[in-house]
Formats: sequence, structure tokens, C-alpha cells
Amino acid sequence: MRSPFSSSQIPLWSAFAFMALLFSPSLVLANSPLKLSQPEVLIESPTSVTIKWTTDVAADSLVYYGCGDGFGKDTGVRDPAGATSHSVAISGLLPCQAYYFGVRSRAIVAGKTVVPSPSFSPTAIFSLPKAPPTGIFDYYFHPEGPHHVVQGYDLFIQLNAGPISGNAGFKNNSYKITVQNLPPKTALHWPDQEYNGPAPGAGVRGTTYTANDTISFWAPLTTQFELVTNQGGTTPPGSYTINVTASTLLTDGSPGPKKTVPWTVVVDPVPVFAFGKPSSYPPIPKLRDWQSNMATYGAGNWCNLLTRSGKPCPPGFEQCSWYYDGERVFYQIEDYTKHKKWETCAMNAQANYRDQYVMARPTPGAIGGWRVFPDGIYMNYLRTGDPTSKAAVHALATKAAGAALWTGHVPTYSIREATYMLTANRLDTKLGNDRSRQMKQMVSIVLGHIDQITSGPAPSNETFMDGLAAEALIHYYEDGHQDDARIPAAIQKLADWLWDNAWYQNKGAGFFCYSAYQASIGMPQGEGLRNLNLLIAPMYAWLFRTTGKSKYQAEGDQIFASGVDFAPEGTLGWSGKNFMQQYRWSFDFVEWRSNH
Repeated sequence: MRSPFSSSQIPLWSAFAFMALLFSPSLVLANSPLKLSQPEVLIESPTSVTIKWTTDVAADSLVYYGCGDGFGKDTGVRDPAGATSHSVAISGLLPCQAYYFGVRSRAIVAGKTVVPSPSFSPTAIFSLPKAPPTGIFDYYFHPEGPHHVVQGYDLFIQLNAGPISGNAGFKNNSYKITVQNLPPKTALHWPDQEYNGPAPGAGVRGTTYTANDTISFWAPLTTQFELVTNQGGTTPPGSYTINVTASTLLTDGSPGPKKTVPWTVVVDPVPVFAFGKPSSYPPIPKLRDWQSNMATYGAGNWCNLLTRSGKPCPPGFEQCSWYYDGERVFYQIEDYTKHKKWETCAMNAQANYRDQYVMARPTPGAIGGWRVFPDGIYMNYLRTGDPTSKAAVHALATKAAGAALWTGHVPTYSIREATYMLTANRLDTKLGNDRSRQMKQMVSIVLGHIDQITSGPAPSNETFMDGLAAEALIHYYEDGHQDDARIPAAIQKLADWLWDNAWYQNKGAGFFCYSAYQASIGMPQGEGLRNLNLLIAPMYAWLFRTTGKSKYQAEGDQIFASGVDFAPEGTLGWSGKNFMQQYRWSFDFVEWRSNH
């Protein structure tokens, strides 16, 4: 693909490197008169750039950008003045860091707001040059995570640090963190770090410290802490600002610079959720198609754990029907249809996933965090009492990536992995292994993700993963945790946010924008992934059943019907993965929506 950048725009002194990403068209407004050029990036200094582009009619200018593998939490730089030539300067960047950026322009044409058609978000990765060696060490230090926490519960925040200039570095690859101004009746739990030690290994781990303590730790460059709001009482509702200070020892033992970052914590009262009951349950649209697709596409290749070309699926190949929990899906089809033939399909999936992959690892269960699917294995244990299934659930809960506490789940890009570990810990606890502490922490972390999404949004978040989070939280809530008032309120807030900000209609078909970032800039992509609708629709059916509000019935029906209608022409026959995504959680939609 031809790069949108020319070498003449790059200063000779820089070590600038970039890679253009693929541009995918988004269906927003057909026949829109607004056309957008590909952007140009001019490096002004090691910490600043200017991004330029043009439109064929006067429009506003907006740049979203962020460091790392997403758009971070930057709110973007906006120029509301209408123009055809757009230039936005961004400063305060970190030298030698990878950045993503996306540009957007909107215009008012004939009284309507339009965006480009074909619409695309010109996105690139660029790495600013290293600052000239000065011998002066400097580093970045910033927290990330949610700001809101409900009284009596926990808030998880992640701290990130790394060098940006100078020839020195962090001694022992760690630094000292001091926390001040904790809210009243709170405590800080930082179990993986060392308290008041002069160097790593000299402190005490795993202690909870209150607001009266001088709290300082030697920490790795990425770490998390837990703020508890029920220490000796309950923290009063309100907004508080804590100060987090980083100080360093350089590799030669001399002191390095200090940095203090304020972080706002908002303590909310326990939410009051308005429960209700539906007055009626109208017929579910496209239900017959959902049923017939189940039989048509569930048999054959996907039942037999074959690839689309009819070859046996190698263990770990994600286009096969073990992915997104084929064993669970086939057991659910068996229960729904009352046909025992689907049990054979479930056992095929079990052999491919549990036996040939999960338990075949050198350390059983030590697999990637996005591949943790314990539900089907748990269902097999309930049906058969197979001790291997019980052992496999425990192995996933304790050995999969992300199984340990404090493993970087706080940012929203980890919402899927945190969600899966919540479910694994819940099921392992039901099998007699006490993982309640890990389970409750994952609940708070996933609720923190929802706060980041609905308050931000968090641009690195993908909307179908929001559906996975809602699934795990609802199953946890209904599995004996109805006393946690945070969960129904958070599910309602998430569903309302998704509908208001990420749901799009095109020629009568509806789809969720694939990422929150695309939704936030008005350039949705995702119509070709409407099968993912059925990972999101069940939360609306649950809210309909729980609140009685017809709004959620109507919204859920649109989401469900559009996903089912797209499935045959889309992806059900293309891969087992897509079939499992369609039927992983949609049985709950049918049950809650029909009150069966």
C-alpha cells in the first residue's frame, strides 16, 4: 500500500519510523458529499507533531491520538472552525514512543451533519525520534484506570513508568512510589509490592495500609494498587484527589527526578436499581431463523471439529469450533432441542480443546488469557462427573495467563481476559476450590472497565467484549450474588451507553461499531461483523426481564434480529469460531426475552 507520508516531510535529524495501517471503509452516510484526504505528519520536535489533511467542503477538525496499542485516554485535539485545509498541532508527546492517531472531519450540508463517504479513519503508527543524548535521565509516569467506586467496594488503578531520555536508567528496574491524601476510611492494598524497603527485597509484602500511614513502595515499572473504601467504616460519598509520587535511583546509585501525579477518586453511594416486570412478552423476531441456522450450520464441519475445507482442526487453531467454547454451545443446543446427537458434537469439542490443548500443555491450563473457556468443561463435569473436567476448570482458573492476582487487568484492553478469569474463578469455586477472593477482585476490575468505557469512552475497547463482560457479570450476579447492587446498575449504564453511542443503522440493518474509538469519532466500522450482535443482545433481554421496560425489549430485538439476519450471508458457514460467537450467549437471550 502506498504510504500517505513523503520523505520530504521528515526532518533529516530524526530517526522517524512509521507504518501505515490498512484502511477499511465504514458505512455511515451513503452519497455523502464530504471527502477526506489521507493525512500527512510533520515532526516539529521530539515531543510535537503537526497533522494535516484536506476536505472538499468546509468541515471541522479533530485528532484522536494515544500512546501504545490504542488511542489511550487522550480526549483529542479539536478545531471547531470550518475549513477545507486542516492542520492540528499536538505537543507534549514522549520521545521514542509509538503513537496511534485518527483524524475526523464533519460538515453541515443541507442542515445535516455528514462524514466522509466512503468513510475511513486514516490511522497510522508513528514513533517520535529519541531526544539528543543529554546525560539527564527522565521518564514518564502516569496512572490509568477507573475514577468511580461505589461505597464499601474496591477501586483498582494501574501505574506505568518508563525511560524517555538520558543515558542512565532505573536501578534494579524499579522505582519508589509514595501515596498521599487517601480519602477517609480507606485503605491501600498493594500486595505485590514492598513497603518502606530501601531496595527490592528489603520490604514487607501483602499488607494493607490506611490513610494514617506513610505509604511508599518499591515497585516494578508497571504495577497496580487496590483502594479499599470500607476501612473502619464507610468512606463518605464525594470527590477526592490522591497524590501519587514516583522517585528513582539511577543505575549509578544517584537520586533521579521525582514526579507527582494527582488522581481523582469519586466515591458514589450504593446505587438504587429500579426493578420491574414486563407486562407482556411479544414474539421474538427472527427466532425461527435463529433455530434453523443452529441446525443447518451447527452440524457437519463444526460438529466434527473440522476446518471449513473439511480437514481436522489442529489444537489451538482459532477458526475451529472449540473457540468461544464449542463444548458449551453444543451442550446448550442439546438442552434446547432435546436431541442427544449434539452430545457427540460437545465431546468432539472437548477432545479438541480440553484434552489436546488445555491439559496437554507442559503446565496444564497455562494458555493465553483470551482462550479461557471453562463453561463447557464445567457442564461436562455436572453431566458426567469426569474428574479430568474438574481438574481442567481448576487448571484454567489457576494457571492461565491472568490467573494470578495483579496481572495487568486494569486497562480496558484487558476486559476480555478479566471477564474470562472472573468466570473461571466462579466455576472453580462452585467445584469446591475457594477462589472467592480472585472472583470478587475481578468483579471490581470489570466494573471498573465499564466505568472507563461509559465515562470516557476508552478508545481501546471493542464493543463485543462489552457483551462478554455483561455476560460474566450477570451470571455472577444470578449465581447467588444479588446483594451486589453495583452489577444491575452497571449493566444498565453499559447498555444505554452502547445504544446511544455505538449502535448504527444502515438500510434497515443495525450493527455495533467494532470499537469505542470508531463510535466516538462518528466513523463506525462493523457492519460486516453483525454476527457479533448476539454477544451483546442478551444484556438487553436481561434488562427487559429485570426492569420490565419495553425500551430494552425493542432495542434487544433489533440487535438480535439484525445479527441473525446477517448470519447466513455473513460468517456462520465460514468458521466454527463465528458460529460459536452467534450461539455462545444467545440461548439466554431467548430464555429471558420469552420468560421461559
